Amino acid sequence: MKVLKEKTQSLCPVCRETISARVVADDGNVLLEHQCPRHGVRRAPVERDAEFFAAVMTRSRNKPSPPPYLTVFPTYRCNINCNICYVPRRDPAMDMSLEEVGAVLDRWPHPDVFFAGGEPTAMENLPQIIALTRAKGKRPYIVTNGIRLAEPRYVAELARNGLHGVSLSLNALDGKTLEATDGRDYLDAKLQAITNLKRRLRRFAICFSLVRGVNEAEFGKVFRFALRQYPFARSFHAECLPGIGRSINGKRMFLSEMLDLLANSAGVTRSRLLALAAQGKATVGPYGFAADYRDLGAPVTGLLPAAVMAVTKAIRSRRPDMRVRVIAGPLTDSVDLEETWSATTTMVVSKENPVMPLWEYLIRYHGGRHESA
Repeated sequence: MKVLKEKTQSLCPVCRETISARVVADDGNVLLEHQCPRHGVRRAPVERDAEFFAAVMTRSRNKPSPPPYLTVFPTYRCNINCNICYVPRRDPAMDMSLEEVGAVLDRWPHPDVFFAGGEPTAMENLPQIIALTRAKGKRPYIVTNGIRLAEPRYVAELARNGLHGVSLSLNALDGKTLEATDGRDYLDAKLQAITNLKRRLRRFAICFSLVRGVNEAEFGKVFRFALRQYPFARSFHAECLPGIGRSINGKRMFLSEMLDLLANSAGVTRSRLLALAAQGKATVGPYGFAADYRDLGAPVTGLLPAAVMAVTKAIRSRRPDMRVRVIAGPLTDSVDLEETWSATTTMVVSKENPVMPLWEYLIRYHGGRHESA
């Protein structure tokens, strides 16, 4: 056994208390080892590829992280019932008033603020929340399933009130797969929402929630679909957050596996992605990777089927300035709190919790007790 990181912080998956931990390599695997005074010692996988993990750690701080942004959960209510919801509680008592939202905005020093949930469009006063955010000199975004955005008049109303951007979930381009992840086939509504956003807002991101054994085959399809929406689509975000909320199976994907999916979809190699981090053109850590699509480089001949190669080359010829990010979330027993910051700079606040990092919020308030596979 080799100690890779002598000291860090984690959360006990049982009592959710902050505890000390270390990262070790044992028989080719990378493990988080921590001890809770009440619940004993645990060892859980952080990465299956120790060589990859070592490469990530040498590159993880080559580029400074961008300023943090705040995600406000003004409601836990939702208009659909996804099978993979990270926040499955639907307690209307968690709704924040306009005054409560305003108080949060007054305390937040950075310009970008996202409204999520639940489903923010379930808030009848969302246009007023958007207008208030603008009035306080900030840029408001929403994180949404897109169902209400299929209504042109509603999108126009949000735009008039100052909505700056949208992160829209699209977990498959296949109806049956959407039924597995989202509970129903909402593809037509989501595509209509994208059409409306192009007409009224002209800025959005595509977000893909990956579930191991369910929609891996859709990753590349949704990624290339997002690229075809440029210059309206400015970001593609893919994440796997198992064991949180209404997780279908609690099966995680390690970052090495997520980067393989991204590399195969983009027509590059995993080593090329890590090289970008070494050059300071990407950010990387044990749980996440982010880079600009235009920096990924030319496709590797023969890596992709001919039809996919043709689409990829056509897209790259326009050199889209799109941010690409993948997140490989830990389970509740394998979170290194210090390293989650390199994966996402998201801070979260709701009616029930103060401002805190995303992973800490998810695990403390919505985490399951899945053991690492």
